Parts: sequence; C-alpha cells; structure tokens
Amino acid sequence: MNFAKTAAVAAALSLLAAPAFAQVGSAYGNLGAKTIEFDTYSLEGKLGYQFTDYFSVEGQGSVGIIGDDEDGFEIDESYSLGGFFRASTDVGERFNFFGRIGYAVTEFEVEDVADLSVDGVAYGFGGEYVFDTQNGVRLEYTAYDFGEENGVDIGTADTVSLSYVRRF
Repeated sequence: MNFAKTAAVAAALSLLAAPAFAQVGSAYGNLGAKTIEFDTYSLEGKLGYQFTDYFSVEGQGSVGIIGDDEDGFEIDESYSLGGFFRASTDVGERFNFFGRIGYAVTEFEVEDVADLSVDGVAYGFGGEYVFDTQNGVRLEYTAYDFGEENGVDIGTADTVSLSYVRRF
C-alpha cells in the first residue's frame, strides 16, 4: 500500500515538473502576429531548439500583411529574416521570462518608389506561458537597430508579437 501511494505521489510530481523538463533538448515552433510600432502588421513564424534549461537558438521569418500610409506613401514590410540566441528562466511551473539577441534583415516596400532593405542587431525580451508539455503562448518585444544605410541613419524599429507555441 505504501508503495502505491509513493508511486502515485511521484507520478503526480513528475506531471507538475513536465513543462519545465519538456524544453530541454527539444525543438519548438511559433506562429503569430507582429506589429512594427503599431503601424504595420506581419505574420511571423519561429523555429527554435532549446539545448539546455536556459539557452536556445531560434530563427524567425515574417511577411507583411497590413501596411502603413506615411506622408502619402504606402509602406509595407515585404519580409524579415533573423537568427537569435535566447536565454530564459522559469518563473513558476508554467511561465518563463526570456531575453534574446540576434541579427535580422528586413525589406520594406515603399509604393511607387523603391524597396528598402535594412539589416542590423535585434534584441528584446518576453514571456511564455505553457498550457501543457507541448502548447503555449508567447508575448515579446524586440527592437531592431538598423544603423546606417548609405550614410543615412535608419534608426530603430520597435515590434511587439503574440504567438502560439508548439513544442515537438
């Protein structure tokens, strides 16, 4: 009888710890929406690999879906591609905070003018809530520092994204 109780308690505890342990050595994908300074909107996807409790790498890509009218010109994000290193820490059983840094290339289309391709360092932070060992949601902020292009300071772009998380 004691063995059965001990086994039941051990099984219950392992289920509680499963979300944290499911991250190590596993791949994950995200699909969601991103806004650039709440002016343009994109569909965004990420693929990543969590190789320790605290560190992962991820690639992301996005395509614009809603543009912005700026001084009579329609501006759309054509695409964005980036690679990131991510550090995270668990805050409770189902929630974690993370910071990330990487490099991204983004192309904007300015209607009837030209395409503008910019690249630079990107960095940000966010949080992730997991429902179970495979599914969750992620909210994050990322700043893209595009630097200079042809002697002109492009500056930064602030983004916020919300996505569905699936661990494999």
